[in-house]
Amino acid sequence: MKIITRYILGQVLFYFVATLLTFLGLGVAGVISKATITDGLPLYASARLTPYILPQVGMVALPVSILMAVSLTFGKLAGSNELIALKAMGVSPWKLFYPTWIFALIVSIFAVWVNDVAYSWGYTKMSEAIVSGSEAMLLGKLAADGRFSDPDGNITITVSGVMPDGTLVQPAFSGKAFPGDGSAEFGRLTVLHDQEAPVIRIQMTNGIYKNAKGLGLFPQPLTFDLPLDYFGVSVDEGDPSLAQIPNVVRAIKAEKESARRKLAAEVIFSLAAGDPQVAGSSRWVELRDLEYQLDRRIIRCELGRPRRFSSGFSCFFFAWVGIPVAIWLNRSEPFICFFACFLPILLTYYPLFMAGLNGAKEGTLPAAACWGGNVFLGIVGYIILRRIHRY
Repeated sequence: MKIITRYILGQVLFYFVATLLTFLGLGVAGVISKATITDGLPLYASARLTPYILPQVGMVALPVSILMAVSLTFGKLAGSNELIALKAMGVSPWKLFYPTWIFALIVSIFAVWVNDVAYSWGYTKMSEAIVSGSEAMLLGKLAADGRFSDPDGNITITVSGVMPDGTLVQPAFSGKAFPGDGSAEFGRLTVLHDQEAPVIRIQMTNGIYKNAKGLGLFPQPLTFDLPLDYFGVSVDEGDPSLAQIPNVVRAIKAEKESARRKLAAEVIFSLAAGDPQVAGSSRWVELRDLEYQLDRRIIRCELGRPRRFSSGFSCFFFAWVGIPVAIWLNRSEPFICFFACFLPILLTYYPLFMAGLNGAKEGTLPAAACWGGNVFLGIVGYIILRRIHRY
């Protein structure tokens, strides 16, 4: 019995590691290629994203890898009639399942940690790396195209050239973000990514500008600090880690209580002053919007724990349903077993998980709704397990 257990675990571990490494390699290569080709990030800056991409790819790769491992291993055992031979010897199939389930449980605990690292560290660091490399990206676009503009018409910058040190030659600017249209002899584009709200600073020297008031000269540098959104660069603040969630929620609730007190004080003072229109004032609307935003932040933070545990423990439920389905199919072709397991999971688990997650985000469903997909897989796996055990 120990020999067959070691054999099964060895096969599961081999297929799991091979599939995981393949998915991680493809995922990292895909993200780096997109950042380099589509977003215009330099290759050296894209390569710096690798450690931040790995946890994000791992969130998806771990459940698929464990499903691939159990599908190939137990599909091969069933297709070669080894399970029938073991049952004829009086060995219960359940004894073969337990070690694999324990291994899947260990992988699930590791997957919870990977999810936590991805949400609390990976997204934030990846965003910071993209922001820090956006200066080279924008200078590269200006050097190649001689022009940059955003779809909303906020900014349009044209240059006749870009020097090796990054100096813009004869830049011209226009758009809603500027006080007028203008041009200069030289310019400079710098990303200030070390401050709390990163911006892109554009400096123009020796130029003229035209607005509603007329023409103007600016021999001294004229500086504009523009949001990153204008340049298609987004900043993801990430979510707090599992250990930080309670403290963050308490801080947000304290801020919400302070906002509610200010709102109540505004109402009392306004009514005492004989102003019944306080509910429609801009101050009232501002405080109400702040309270709504704080409520959304609380929901997002409180959803972090069930979301990460649900996603992590999907590894166990993928193995739970993958083993009996592979045996039930009784096919020795490895990839037929995998896709026969994966496609139904893709069409049932992920829609249920996303429906529960979106409902929890909107506040229409409890946070436990994130476990809907896992519960469904658990029920289906149990039914098929009973069937193969009986027949």
